Amino acid sequence: MSLLKLPQNKPITLRLARNLTRNIKRGHPWVFADALRDCPPAPPGTHAILLDNKKGAPIARGFYSGTGPLAFRVCTTQPDQPLSNEWAERRMTRALGLRQMLFGSETTGYRLFNGEGDGLPGLVCDVYGDSAVIQLDGTAPTAFWNATAIGRWVAHQLNLRRVYQKAQSRKVGGSRALVGSVPAAPVPFLENGVHFTVDLVHGQKTGFFLDQRDNRQQIGRIAAGLDTLNVFGYTGGFSVMAGLGGAPHVTTVDLAGPALRAADHHWQLNHLPAERHQSIKADA
Repeated sequence: MSLLKLPQNKPITLRLARNLTRNIKRGHPWVFADALRDCPPAPPGTHAILLDNKKGAPIARGFYSGTGPLAFRVCTTQPDQPLSNEWAERRMTRALGLRQMLFGSETTGYRLFNGEGDGLPGLVCDVYGDSAVIQLDGTAPTAFWNATAIGRWVAHQLNLRRVYQKAQSRKVGGSRALVGSVPAAPVPFLENGVHFTVDLVHGQKTGFFLDQRDNRQQIGRIAAGLDTLNVFGYTGGFSVMAGLGGAPHVTTVDLAGPALRAADHHWQLNHLPAERHQSIKADA
């Protein structure tokens, strides 16, 4: 099964209206509609070849959306390279290799695919222990990437129990299990040896703010002897790290009751004394 939803027709051509070739060759991944000479009618996710504004020479391949301001997402600046299953697997394998260099058994929650940052436009995949969550950033990436095949690839590579596709918005819908079943309970994972859980279905974003890993660790380094207030505390990641770092007392404030219950659970999960933590449900 292909990792891309392969097109039935040849790629369309798009031509720049101004000189952005250098920016694109340097790695800028987007072209907005007002930077194109015209925006032809075509379904979101249509494969496209981008031409420069002067000579009409091909400079990139990617996919197109004619329905919003972001018209073209760059997949490769090698215009002779077709966007194929082999291309996608090379990019995904490279991203996987980089994460395997960075993370071991002490950290089992991390971002596997970071969209444009990994040359995989609009594709996000976060791993949490034996599970992963995939998100596609809009209608064009949803039409370009084959989420089912990607879920199976990730599960096979990492020996995962489940892969869940989460819609960007609950109003839009489209969340579903790609591998295994929809999780009925929060999924456990480790961050620098610290125990957390993540609600893949109802949590914000993919469930946990993985990009704050280094900041959480820094709080742990400086919290000794300092009472700590964690505002907009969500599921208590910063609170737990402050407690483990020696904060005498930590207060977690958030408007969401389920998030605070998770924060209390994470505190207990890491064997911290209950009397040193207080959760307050309030609008910060």
